[in-house]
Amino acid sequence: MVPASWQGPAGRARRFVLFAARIVPVYPLAMRFSSSLLVLAVVTLAASACGDDESQTASAATQSSAASTSTSTGSGGAGGTSGTGGAAGSSGTQGGGGLACHGDQVAWDAIPKTMIPCQKNSDCCVVVNTCTSEAQVVAAADSAAAAASWPYCDNDCVNCQPPMIALECKEGQCVGYFPMPDPTKPPELGTNHCGEDGVTPAGGTPPKQHFDCSG
Repeated sequence: MVPASWQGPAGRARRFVLFAARIVPVYPLAMRFSSSLLVLAVVTLAASACGDDESQTASAATQSSAASTSTSTGSGGAGGTSGTGGAAGSSGTQGGGGLACHGDQVAWDAIPKTMIPCQKNSDCCVVVNTCTSEAQVVAAADSAAAAASWPYCDNDCVNCQPPMIALECKEGQCVGYFPMPDPTKPPELGTNHCGEDGVTPAGGTPPKQHFDCSG
């Protein structure tokens, strides 16, 4: 029960003063506590924001590195192509520089080109390289292989007409002649052919097995 001295306007005033006296000492402590809580909240938010920035920076760096690695990875190209062609040395290859070469050096070297045995003119043949304007006497059995394997490259070609060679089985060996030019006839273009039996060539240059466009 409230005493009489605490009732009425005077009593209410007394109670207010007593309440204020109790609250005032506590208020600064509460303010300091609230300030501490505010500072802690601000520090926590700042640390969180900093952590987010660092995470985003690291993620961007990782993505940039992956893109750079993906861009720098590649594969090489391929080398030259192969092809065929040519009157003599019909198979060929093309290198990276675009220079086409033909023939088969190993097969060509295996074909006899001198001391070629024969019994008749048809045992002897000649193959002509229209690029280098050369002619080579070979045995009839080797004529197809010689025409296919004669080795040469496109930059070996010359501006000259290949010679027409007359063939003969002379003293058991195949030989050829570069005929003397006939001023009444145009030069005869050299072609792959074999000797003709029963025919003795008119001759011309001394007999041999290899010829160029000059004889």
